Amino acid sequence: MEGELDELETLIGYTFKNKSHLETALTHSSMRSQDHYERYEFLGDAVIDLVVAKLLIDAHPNSPEGELSKMRATLVSSNGLSQAGRELGLERFIRAKQGMNQNLVADVVEALCGAVFLDSTFEEAFKFGELLFKDRVKTVSPRDPKTELQELLHQLNKEPPVYELESTEGPDHAPTFSSVVKIEGQVLGRGQGESKKLSQARAAEEALEKLKEVV
Repeated sequence: MEGELDELETLIGYTFKNKSHLETALTHSSMRSQDHYERYEFLGDAVIDLVVAKLLIDAHPNSPEGELSKMRATLVSSNGLSQAGRELGLERFIRAKQGMNQNLVADVVEALCGAVFLDSTFEEAFKFGELLFKDRVKTVSPRDPKTELQELLHQLNKEPPVYELESTEGPDHAPTFSSVVKIEGQVLGRGQGESKKLSQARAAEEALEKLKEVV
């Protein structure tokens, strides 16, 4: 087991002073151990949010706050964290009696980051986060609310959304478009933007928020 831990330390670029931090970060509660990763996961979640925010600010200097928030949400989602963990080969080191799944790998990524922070400094935890996300922050895109809305409606067995342009205001060189999205004939979202596409995306975003409140 000690050899495996040494191998993992090499992969993540950090050697633990207190090996129990590393062991705890890798241990799921199904092992019926007092020392499992949930508290470390709680800490690591906050650290990774901050690390990813800093990396995104540096990688996308012209992106507005709204886009940065969406990109961060994609990166730190269960799917995003799991992908990062699997690229490290993290599954081989996780101690769990339950089957390996996306959420488990994502949880351990967060727990590992929390463990590095506890064992050393935020600077070391930042380096670990940078290892995970430095390439991903360059290629990640804001999520597409129109696609999300269509997928959600499909899951709910509802008809696809219908977008309609309500109005166009302002000068020809800088118009503002206002669009609505209708679901089964009912207006569920409105949005404005400098293009029809952006106004539709914002309408879809509003519709998503309303639907998620009742689902």
